[in-house]
Amino acid sequence: MGNTLQRNRFWWYRSLYDDYMLREFRVSFGIAGVIFLPFYWWGVHLNREIEVNVAHKNYKIDYLPRRNRLTHSLLFEQFEMNVERWQDLEEEFKQRGEEMLAELDE
Repeated sequence: MGNTLQRNRFWWYRSLYDDYMLREFRVSFGIAGVIFLPFYWWGVHLNREIEVNVAHKNYKIDYLPRRNRLTHSLLFEQFEMNVERWQDLEEEFKQRGEEMLAELDE
């Protein structure tokens, strides 16, 4: 059949209307809040940091290969431009010879 607390609602009315019981509840909830809230705030900030870290990782996974290809293409383009300039200088040196070096001394 159950005990007295389950057969009637005396415990519920006592918790609602008894000032001493309300004081006990307030004290227990206050202590629980003082203990729990720092952990809750820490967890909120920790979860935010984890989300930011995961977002950065996902960005790297998605875009880093593209950025590497782009960087490689730009570097190779720059290298090709330097090679072309060097070849132009060699052709000019073949045509003009020592005149180019004389212009540099001036």
